[in-house]
Formats: sequence, structure tokens, C-alpha cells
Amino acid sequence: MNLGSILGNQIKKKGLGKSIQAALVCEDVEKVLQEILPTIVLERTEVVSLKDFVITIKTISSVIAQEIKLHENEILLKLRDKFGENSVQSIKYLR
Repeated sequence: MNLGSILGNQIKKKGLGKSIQAALVCEDVEKVLQEILPTIVLERTEVVSLKDFVITIKTISSVIAQEIKLHENEILLKLRDKFGENSVQSIKYLR
């Protein structure tokens, strides 16, 4: 057995797969936002979590949330292309 298969088995046993997948999706959300949005918006935005196929993004204002919402379909398409059609269903905004 190699290290990769040992780690894979342990991840499955401990049920960490979903947590790791959520962390990877959240990291990619940040990358996608960097591709699409101006720096000033990014500085006022935080990707909080992925739970039940919903990404939660915290912003400091409704104006910034609206700016992200304008690009929501593009963000979701990019994430679904990378992680699968059922990986992310929507984005929730917090202020």
C-alpha cells in the first residue's frame, strides 16, 4: 500500500471526505471571485462555508452582495464544471 491509498482509506473511515470537498470548493470560490471581481470587492468579501450544496459568502454591504449576485451564474457554472453538476446549488449572502 502506498501513502495515498492509506490516506484515502482513513479519510473514508473518518468521514472527512465531505469536509475536505467543502474546503476545496470554498478555496475555489475565492479563486473564481478573483477572476471575475475587482480587488476592492474582494477585500470586502469572505467565503464562509459550503453546507448542503449552498455557498455562504459574507460581505460588508448589500451593494457588494449585489455585485457578486450579478455574476452568480458564472460563478456556479465554473464551480460545477470543476466539482460536478450537483456540487453547488446556490449562493447565500450574509452581511
